[in-house]
Formats: sequence, structure tokens, C-alpha cells
Amino acid sequence: SVVYTSGPAQVPVANAATGLDCQQFRANWSSAAFATSYYVDVATSLTFAPGTFVSGWDNNPVGNVTNINVTGLTMGATYYYRVRAANTCNTSSNSNTITVTLFNIPVLVSCPGDIVLNTDLTSCDATVIYNPAIATGTPSPQITYSQASNTIFPEGTTVVTVNIFNQCGSSANSCSFNVTVLDATPPTVICPSGDFVELDDNCYAGLADYRSQATITDNCSSYPVDPNLPPDQQPANTMTVTQDPAPGTSLSVGLTPVTITATDASGNSNSCSFDVIVQDVTPPTVVFNDYMTVYLDAN
Repeated sequence: SVVYTSGPAQVPVANAATGLDCQQFRANWSSAAFATSYYVDVATSLTFAPGTFVSGWDNNPVGNVTNINVTGLTMGATYYYRVRAANTCNTSSNSNTITVTLFNIPVLVSCPGDIVLNTDLTSCDATVIYNPAIATGTPSPQITYSQASNTIFPEGTTVVTVNIFNQCGSSANSCSFNVTVLDATPPTVICPSGDFVELDDNCYAGLADYRSQATITDNCSSYPVDPNLPPDQQPANTMTVTQDPAPGTSLSVGLTPVTITATDASGNSNSCSFDVIVQDVTPPTVVFNDYMTVYLDAN
């Protein structure tokens, strides 16, 4: 038998690209019989039409290798490559064509919408669960949030920023949404049980200030307030507490209903009532003359 050690370079078989990245890939092919060098074409057209070749990759001689890195490409673009084998006798026909699509910066599909909810009944915050943002891209994007879902958000509005990225970079259309936690829980107001008041010697009794005797709590606002400051100068998140009738009101003998109302910083209010009973405990003053002259009649 005869063993040929040389001959026309055979057609190589192009293999799938490896090392894909955002702007490069590695073209691969199998060694062809009798080949001493290879030529590689890379284009943006499946037909390798004129004007679609990547610069430097129109019949590019790459030497006697079976892979080569193609760099400086456009993120997300699709490229095509083919290979020819050569020796001193000939250059083979084209190999099969391999399609390569590069990685790209991710694209935002949807962002969570704004959320409005109430605080928990016993605290000034709320645990918020929101739908995730959706993004596409290759490789799969990572999505991060400035505050994660299923965490505690304070009363007020928190802006949640969404960042979307992969190894190619961050999405230009990342997004944000608002989480607004409202205080809709009214204060708890417990009044004193009641009071008895006596008129003084001048038949006067003034209504006391019972606000400090009431037990007042709220999930967000604080109490007591500073009695020396007007309502518009109280510290933030303090409650306004009123009494009706107002302290100092002149009382009459009998029963006077008193209502204490607490209003928190969010405008939620609650009231309780009790009775003040006014009594006159001063006996009358009786004045007698020192003596009295009495005359008998005719009988």
C-alpha cells in the first residue's frame, strides 16, 4: 500500500466558538489533513458579502493553529466565521459557517410599581414585599435593590433604586420606585375614672387640666407634649391633646362631661370621656339678732 505524506490541503471543519465575552470570542476548527496554515474570515453577514467583513478578518492568515481570538467587536452583535486550510499546493474551499452572538449589556423589561400601605398596628413601620424587576440579557443580568423586598420600611416615602448589570456593564435604563408607608392607626386614649369637685366659699370651681392624667399612646407619635409650647412649636411627631371643656372653665353644681382628644402627627385621632361632679358642700350661714321684743295682744 501507498501512504501519502503530503497532498492538497483538505477542507477544515469549523467548531463552535468558545470564550464568548462582550467584545470577543475564540474561533475554533479541527485540524485539516495536509494543512500547514489557515485563513479565517469574520463578517457580520451570513453570506460574507463585500463590506460586511470585520476589519482585518477578510482572508486573515493565522498560521498553523486551530483557534484564534477575535477581539474589538461590538457588544451584542452577531458575527459569522469560516476557515480555509492551505499548504504550498493549494488553499481549500471554505469550511462550514459558525454563528456567534456576543454578550450584551442587560435591558430592563419592567420595574416594580409604586407601593402605598399602612404601618403595622403596633409599630411605626411596615414589612414590604414587592415584585421583582425583570431584565433580559446574556449572560443573565444581576439585579440589586437599594432596599430589599421583605424588609422593614419606616413611615414616610422611601425611594428604592434598582440596578441591573452583568459582566458587560450596567443597564442604561435602570429604574426606581417609591414605597410609601402611612400611619393610619389612631392613638389609644384612656381617661381618668372621674372626679369630684367642691365649690369654694365664693361658689366657684374651675375645671382642672386632666390631660396629664390620661394614658395616651401611639404607634408613631410621642406624648406628653411640652405644655409650655403652643401646638405649632411642638417637636416633630408629637401628639396634640385637647380637653373639652378647656381647663379653667367655670363649673356649675352637678355633672359635667369632659372629653380628652389625642391627635397624632398623621392626623389620626381618638377620644375618651369621663364625668366631673361638682358639689356645693358649704352650709348656709344663719345670723340671729341679739334679742327680740314681743308684745302681748288684748287677749
